[in-house]
Amino acid sequence: MEGKNEVICERISVIVPIYNTEKYLARCIESILCQTYTNLEIILVDDGSTDKSGDICDFYARKDNRVKVVHKENGGAAAARNFALNMVTGQYIGFVDSDDTVEKDFFELLYDLICQYDADISMVAYREIEMGEKIAKLKDKSLIVMNQKQAVKELLFDRKIQNYVWNKLYKRKLFQGVYFPIGVIYEDISVMYDLIRKIEKLDNTLIEEFTDALSCLAGQLVTISEGFSGDYYRLLEELKEAFAQNDVVSTIDNEVISEGDK
Repeated sequence: MEGKNEVICERISVIVPIYNTEKYLARCIESILCQTYTNLEIILVDDGSTDKSGDICDFYARKDNRVKVVHKENGGAAAARNFALNMVTGQYIGFVDSDDTVEKDFFELLYDLICQYDADISMVAYREIEMGEKIAKLKDKSLIVMNQKQAVKELLFDRKIQNYVWNKLYKRKLFQGVYFPIGVIYEDISVMYDLIRKIEKLDNTLIEEFTDALSCLAGQLVTISEGFSGDYYRLLEELKEAFAQNDVVSTIDNEVISEGDK
């Protein structure tokens, strides 16, 4: 892999929004620093943490010159990501949550998929775990290449593509004029559809050897999801209207939206 990185000039900017995750943060950052794809710009945004997260960020900035640290007032994950989007210098953008870790070949695989299939976005599978839980292997080994219409359908049904930004790699050009909405639960949903509007092809791969983000706060994710339904289906209504000018949603019916009325 060293030889490959020597000839690669395309940089991946990795954005990590951080708020009071000192328990998991070092593990998260180490997993990014250990990537087999080494041409990284790692932007750590300390979003007003009141624990030792900011100190941990500064430690790694001194340790590795690929790490850039921003300390800002608390504004939420969306604001932290937006701040970093204005700083990126890479040709590609990836996101990692500060309570997650990534496999060592995570960005190498995502980058290779984009290059191999001339895609605008690539995606891999993830596993959700509790701290100390044994990590199981994924059994699905499928590779899917989608166009915009197929991707929108999968997003609406939350099937082969989920509304998360952190298990994917994006060409930087997709984020021109695209920012995360402030004050919205699950702001990833709105951004994913804005990005899908711009894509030509998207690679979605589920490969056992190359699984990625391992959530360390599965319980917290379940708690947050209690307020999910209202915002989620409201966004789906808006997104159906946004795509109504073409046939992307014409075959989807009202199956997804009607679930929100039950």
